[in-house]
Amino acid sequence: MRPLLHPLPDKILAADVERHYPALGERLLTTVDLMPSLAGASSGSASGFSLSLASSLAEETRRVSAELDFRRAVNLRPLRAGALAFACVLVILLVEIALSPQAFGIWLQRMAHPSADIAPYASTRVWVKPGADILPRGEAFDGHHRHRRRARRPLHAALPSGRRQSQ
Repeated sequence: MRPLLHPLPDKILAADVERHYPALGERLLTTVDLMPSLAGASSGSASGFSLSLASSLAEETRRVSAELDFRRAVNLRPLRAGALAFACVLVILLVEIALSPQAFGIWLQRMAHPSADIAPYASTRVWVKPGADILPRGEAFDGHHRHRRRARRPLHAALPSGRRQSQ
């Protein structure tokens, strides 16, 4: 993500362009390297090189590169591959949200608050009657559950004696 947020340095871009267009003969990279010194020399500071030589190199580079399409020199394949992978992940995420919004909402809560006691989502819901009463151990109860397909199925409970009771 960091490379997308920061501009590409001029030297790296110039080296990529020169790799794609060898006819430049390192003129572009040399011109890019000399630009800060060229700017300082034009303002009157001593730079230690010939201003006329640097200016003629910049002009020659401009002339040679006038017909070149620099956009073709930059390889966009890695960027396209990353964008395609991001789009696929985004589509999968949106399908998950559309198919199971409750489960996704609970997952988001669990990710946002990892130390909270949030129960995982389950596609099975259990209803037991009586709802708020406390039953003595071993007493009968009425219960059912629904699964994703909305079919009612019997509820099985394990009793302390080890046998199973179905409702």
